[in-house]
Amino acid sequence: MKRLYRYRFIALAVVAAGLIAATVILMLSNEESGLAGRLGPTPGPDSQGHIEARRAYLTRIASEDPEQEAAALVSLSALTSARDATSVLGDAAPTAVFVQFPGHQAEALPVETTIESTVGDRADELTAQIQAEIDAITDEAEKEKRRDALASLGPGCACVFAIALEDTTLGDLAEIQELPEVRLVDVPDPVVDSLEGWELTPILPRGTPAPSTSASPSPQAP
Repeated sequence: MKRLYRYRFIALAVVAAGLIAATVILMLSNEESGLAGRLGPTPGPDSQGHIEARRAYLTRIASEDPEQEAAALVSLSALTSARDATSVLGDAAPTAVFVQFPGHQAEALPVETTIESTVGDRADELTAQIQAEIDAITDEAEKEKRRDALASLGPGCACVFAIALEDTTLGDLAEIQELPEVRLVDVPDPVVDSLEGWELTPILPRGTPAPSTSASPSPQAP
């Protein structure tokens, strides 16, 4: 299975009416050979039209060759826990998970082991960060706000909204697409078996606010 060596994360606020896509991840290979392609809706008023077209595309190509190896970007219907997100994937291999922790901007995390451990590790980092803030704050009202944020943060929180997959087939992806927990399984055209080097734009669940424009440093995968 191909693994991604380095990740660059960019969160974008999308203001076009009706477009719910918000977070972009640029996944770079270790050779940094440049952008391999883009997957996800572009800014515009018709995100639902994009979803319907892409769902129809996967249904068609899966019926033609269900055993073809493929990679995909899965956008979930709602923010969900890491455990529940994992349950929809079957044998597909997650390479990145998109999360939005309570009170934090959406971000993408490389998956080296499991989604649950990846989300848990990040939740632990944020917990330590918030606890340090609480210890440093003298204002009691502000301390209480931080404690509230801490109480809602944990590895079991409903914070996962999308997953990048590989090591699966078109047939399996078509089955995943029919699950009620899944809003869209976006497959490149033409089909590829890895999203290494692709710019990905998952779709946030309805009602989830888009994050503010920012860019995060590029973490190094082990």
